[in-house]
Amino acid sequence: MKKTLGRIALFFKRFNFLFRLIPVVAVFYFIYGIAIPDIKFNLTGGKAVEMTFEELMNAPVDQIPRYVKITDAVVPSASYAEFRNSKSNSLSSIYYPVYSSKDVKLDIKELKDAMHSGNVQVVADSTGKISVLKNTDAIVSKVIIHDPYVKESELDSTGGKYFNNPNFTIEGQYSDEKVSTEVLNLLTEAGINVSPDAIVLNKGYTPSKTINALIAVCIGTIIIALVCLSCLPEKTLQTWIV
Repeated sequence: MKKTLGRIALFFKRFNFLFRLIPVVAVFYFIYGIAIPDIKFNLTGGKAVEMTFEELMNAPVDQIPRYVKITDAVVPSASYAEFRNSKSNSLSSIYYPVYSSKDVKLDIKELKDAMHSGNVQVVADSTGKISVLKNTDAIVSKVIIHDPYVKESELDSTGGKYFNNPNFTIEGQYSDEKVSTEVLNLLTEAGINVSPDAIVLNKGYTPSKTINALIAVCIGTIIIALVCLSCLPEKTLQTWIV
């Protein structure tokens, strides 16, 4: 075993120290950013935690579940921004804002004045129920959904039924990421007001199986250990393999 470790460490030693840091950083990111959070999530039930919009807004950042399903949020019709591949112009992902239904749905008392002002929009939810919403142009969105798995044929603007699909849900993986400047600019250009501190949920992400995550953690730990061993003097490592 010692000989094997010595040979592998000598192999790593051939590379510049900065290049050796690359796999270490990647492994640390995977272990602490993906594997361990997914293991914890699986151990607590393995299902997206259902929360109201208000509960999500009031939750401390470090207590927001790994996977969240918002039960009372609303997505205005066709209110999304596209990211496209710069070379092929194919659709890469979409971002869209969601709002608290309490903040944007009109009750009967508000409906009459709103209809006169034209400051409303009529949308159907996933069950086909019609709702009348306030115009959200002036409302700042505090939750953004990022969907990197969407297909162009699914979008409402191309004849699809992405937002009207009976199985449509407002949920995703939370990883404490913030809205990037690029995404913020893209949403602004699409006429969507977004808070720079908006919560981002990545739709379509699923947790790693616990066994797979544990194996990955073990392999990653071994890689880190070998890179650390490669920092030993070459003479020391040579004595291990003779």
